Amino acid sequence: MVNVYYFSGFGHCLQIADHCAERLGTQPIPIETADKNAERILLVFPVYCQNIPAPVVRFLKDTHSKYAALIAAYGGISYGNVLREAQNIFSGTVVAAACFPTGHSYRKDENIGDLNTLHPLLEKLESGTAGIEIPKAPKNIFANFAPALRSRIGVKLVRSANCDGCNICAAQCPTGAIKNGTPGHRCIRCLRCVRCCPKGALSFRIRPVLKRYLHRRTKDAIKPYL
Repeated sequence: MVNVYYFSGFGHCLQIADHCAERLGTQPIPIETADKNAERILLVFPVYCQNIPAPVVRFLKDTHSKYAALIAAYGGISYGNVLREAQNIFSGTVVAAACFPTGHSYRKDENIGDLNTLHPLLEKLESGTAGIEIPKAPKNIFANFAPALRSRIGVKLVRSANCDGCNICAAQCPTGAIKNGTPGHRCIRCLRCVRCCPKGALSFRIRPVLKRYLHRRTKDAIKPYL
């Protein structure tokens, strides 16, 4: 049996995890409630500034699973070296992995790629034991420089008068960075708070420099390692 775990802010990774879990005959589980001792796992996570989000890094360090497949969802611009970095953190054997293009959350793009292309990866995960060697991929030399800070500089969260202080955003925040709709320094701009606010009181604005970056040509091909 395979446990499907995911970390999702805007919702792309949840869509991928839902599809894969249905294919595997199970239900997707957020990493916040994951069983750290499951033998086989599929981990779906987003790429942030060509890096692995901090909650996913913690999960990879803490899990004692024996086999894993990794799916890194990226907004079509660059996935950096995240798969190799995740493999190096995980103590078990990575039997399959893929970088999967989705719409970019900062462009409010709901579109994702063809999820059926992930089925060979799922088949390998169900019974495979042979590890793979994920090659090193190009990564911007500035990618490791304060990625969370750069996200906060590039994206401004906005709270409207619709906020009634319900604090659902605080309960959902994976880094404990927000209270009453106001983010703190631990915010990684995953936008989960924007997505979960029942009043639609939270939105975001993109700074001009980041807007120019997001206009770069997108890539549309899955990058699998089996």
